[in-house]
Amino acid sequence: MQMWRVYFRNHPTLGHWVLRAERHPGWIWKTALISMVITIVIPLALLAVAALAIGFIVFVLLGAMATVTSLLQRLLGITRQAPSPLNQPRVNVRVIQEDHL
Repeated sequence: MQMWRVYFRNHPTLGHWVLRAERHPGWIWKTALISMVITIVIPLALLAVAALAIGFIVFVLLGAMATVTSLLQRLLGITRQAPSPLNQPRVNVRVIQEDHL
């Protein structure tokens, strides 16, 4: 017999419950496991698939909106200049030059 089973059988608090559970036939344990899978695991898997599908749909829709927006801007000749960090003057920066011989 496995060591953990001996430990739990002889445990003062859990021993009664372990002996009580071991009296049940195997089909009861299989039925309990199947019902647990049906009530917990399957709904969680369906929720995960639904969340992935919704995320994919939102990603595709936002990508299509960005594509349409950029296409309209190109067709209408609208250009938006983003400020380049290289063209902006530096603020609160002191340059220390050291002469090395």
